[in-house]
Amino acid sequence: MAPLRLPGLITSLLLLNCSLLVHQAGSVDPLYMYDLTASSFVKDGQADDSWQASRFSPQLSYLSLVASAAAYASGAVGSCYQNSGLAGTYGPMSNVRQVSVPAYWKTIGGTWSGFVARLPRKRITMIVFRGTNQDGQLIVELLSVLKTPPVPSPVGGRVQAYFSMAQRAVWSKLEPAFAQIRSANPRDAILVTGHSLGGAMAALTAVQLAAKGLRPQLFTFGEPRVGDATFSAAFDKLMAGGSSWRVVNGRDPVVHLPLCRGPLERCQPDQKSGPYHHGTEVFYPSGMKPNSPSGFRICQGKPKNEDRKCADSPKVFLPCLTKMASCIDSHLNYYGIKVSKWWGSSQCKPKKESDEKIMGRLLMESVINS
Repeated sequence: MAPLRLPGLITSLLLLNCSLLVHQAGSVDPLYMYDLTASSFVKDGQADDSWQASRFSPQLSYLSLVASAAAYASGAVGSCYQNSGLAGTYGPMSNVRQVSVPAYWKTIGGTWSGFVARLPRKRITMIVFRGTNQDGQLIVELLSVLKTPPVPSPVGGRVQAYFSMAQRAVWSKLEPAFAQIRSANPRDAILVTGHSLGGAMAALTAVQLAAKGLRPQLFTFGEPRVGDATFSAAFDKLMAGGSSWRVVNGRDPVVHLPLCRGPLERCQPDQKSGPYHHGTEVFYPSGMKPNSPSGFRICQGKPKNEDRKCADSPKVFLPCLTKMASCIDSHLNYYGIKVSKWWGSSQCKPKKESDEKIMGRLLMESVINS
């Protein structure tokens, strides 16, 4: 759903369901920080290696975000990756196959797009989906989500029709290229990723691969709710073992869409219909700006996948009702990168600092009181 340019009033109404509810007191998931220089983890200010059991990797998350930004560079995926500076760590990118197909309601404009590629040095095969690239397409996307009934998912439950349509259209073009890479490199790790709408398509692709017996790693950024609670349960079962991560930047409003239920009701895992998040949320409560070091939480509170002490807490996004522009900015920017505009603004070249230094500042913090 990016780039997002909704009037503040409309977005505020979409967020109203949670802003009117009282925040419940209780324990909060620990805040983890990663010290890139020391290559160690701390929890609530103390050294702690138990974090690693969660399997969330800040390094792979950052790599995935760079790939998600590269997806917006039409015809220049390899150049964007090379310019990002990560080639020094992960090696060159090869076997790039990027596709674009006309989006639903062609008269509005816009395309759905994605690419597959390989990082031979690290033996990683990547499947990457791009988010929305035109305002007209965004309008169609929102109308479709609001008006079109969800459709059955091949793994169980129901998913948003627009997301399913986009994923099927792009994946049908990418799957042959992926199969060719996989056949030649069956031991490669599979990394699936995307930002916003791209995150929704990535999630649908990852769970379908898991249903076929593969073990993809999924990282999404600013991903909206894809399916219902039945789909969420099926997704979590297939993607078990710490292989699915929904990264959320502070007050990103898109992660609250579509609404779970009615305008005054909260998400519940036993709800019979309505959107419900899947996978484990990784929440950056203080944002991800390069000049503002931030820690993250692995959100495992209740309700499952809709932890009310993370992004779904009213006190997190309540300020969006009066500061919507800054909240939308949280959706457009992850790890200090303006995802959809990175190629157009700087050809994916870091500003002043190396990617590793920026990443270190983003993922390192001494103590934050929860």
